[in-house]
Amino acid sequence: TGESSYCCITVTDNFGGRGHDFDCRDEGSNLNGGMLVIATSIPETREWIQWKGRTARQDRPGQYYVLLCREDKGFAGTGVLPSTNNLTGAAAEKIINKLL
Repeated sequence: TGESSYCCITVTDNFGGRGHDFDCRDEGSNLNGGMLVIATSIPETREWIQWKGRTARQDRPGQYYVLLCREDKGFAGTGVLPSTNNLTGAAAEKIINKLL
């Protein structure tokens, strides 16, 4: 149709994940899924809940993605994914590969 879709994107680290309200009032963006938050690290469980809450506010749609790098410090045992806390070796590798 010649129309392009667009959305608002926020790329954040620890500082953007808590204590900030990002308000996407643009109807075009909201019709295309709302604000998209791209997190570049995984915080502790309590912070994780806050990060996800940055996306959809006041009955508006929102999305979030987390970018992980296999070479970064492993996230098994961080408390973010409780099912991986006590896993080691092949079991942890299987879950991590599935998540990546």
